[in-house]
Amino acid sequence: KDLAKTTAYLTRLNLGFCNIGNNGMENFISAITGNDIVTSLEYFNLQNNGIDTNGSESIGSLLSDTKRFSDLKELVLTGNEFCPKGIENISNGLRRNTTLKTLVMKCGGLLSGGMHDSELEKLIKGLKENSALEKLVLDGNSFTKRGQKAIEACRDNHPSLKIVSLKNADVDRSVQEDIEEILCSTSRDEKAVCLDILPE
Repeated sequence: KDLAKTTAYLTRLNLGFCNIGNNGMENFISAITGNDIVTSLEYFNLQNNGIDTNGSESIGSLLSDTKRFSDLKELVLTGNEFCPKGIENISNGLRRNTTLKTLVMKCGGLLSGGMHDSELEKLIKGLKENSALEKLVLDGNSFTKRGQKAIEACRDNHPSLKIVSLKNADVDRSVQEDIEEILCSTSRDEKAVCLDILPE
């Protein structure tokens, strides 16, 4: 509760590696909503906190609550174990979100195997109705041609997305080249999208 109250004036909150777990995440959101706190958070880091599918419901609530989290621009979710249903909860939150500019979901979750095609498809499903996100960081995750098609669909349906980062991702070189061609091509409104695939 005390931590939640500080968010009324804090702009950056780094809880990375604090192992708050599902209960910590749920208690944090409950304290925000229960005390009707309008946060000033612009950056929120939840990396490696042992949050799984149950806790992802709270993250979905955070993303969809653009009244209390109206300033939130960057959210880091790397290294949590959301599993497919958890990704779906986050996707549902993204569907309603109008403020987030950067979402970081590097490899480290889903039992340390990272996201694969099916999880990427669930995530991008929510982005189809999101018009704010500019940068999606998926470094280290594993995608095939199926994931490529999901990224292509995101390019076609997302008006603001500029960067999809796949640094050190487990992606075939041919798939990397195909995705690079897709994302760097100019869309009908002449907005180019860039892809960041960098070697180790």
